[in-house]
Amino acid sequence: MYKNKNGGFSLLELIVVIAIMAVLGGIVIGNSNYSKSAQVKKYTELTDGFMRKARTEIMSKSTVSGVCLYEKEGCYYIESYKEKENGGTVTFETVKREKLGKPHGVEISAAKQDGTGEKTLRDNAGDSLSTFIRIGYDRSTGAVSKFCVNTEDTSDLTYTKITFKKGENSKCIEINPATGKHQQK
Repeated sequence: MYKNKNGGFSLLELIVVIAIMAVLGGIVIGNSNYSKSAQVKKYTELTDGFMRKARTEIMSKSTVSGVCLYEKEGCYYIESYKEKENGGTVTFETVKREKLGKPHGVEISAAKQDGTGEKTLRDNAGDSLSTFIRIGYDRSTGAVSKFCVNTEDTSDLTYTKITFKKGENSKCIEINPATGKHQQK
């Protein structure tokens, strides 16, 4: 009797292969979401820690006046700065700068307490900064004395949120202007 030796797969073999692919697909998707949330968390924690340290230095009467968050040449940075006034013109001089990292799809924005007026950081070209988040603190109380978003904006203390977002993952630093204290949410 002639036996057909067709090299097909049995139903059991197909089920095993599909199950293995489903498990591997779940691992890949899980790691992708973890990676997105890990970047958002990293940038939020670095910014939060830098802001806390700068506020403490300001209240201890150091030369620091505030913090500035911006994107330059494809990287996010946060810096503490001191203000200098010369003939009515205020200039900002960097005291300490820390590189947060490349955006990798993470957007950083500032918004008002009610969520309106959201402005997203964009990469700055050249030597000047045109898109940034600058927070100045009062030396005696630590309260927020200015919250500027971009060069065309004047100090607006209704801005109280800095949001770090990648896809559906987001974290926020909420700032209390009256005290200068902030917390992650």
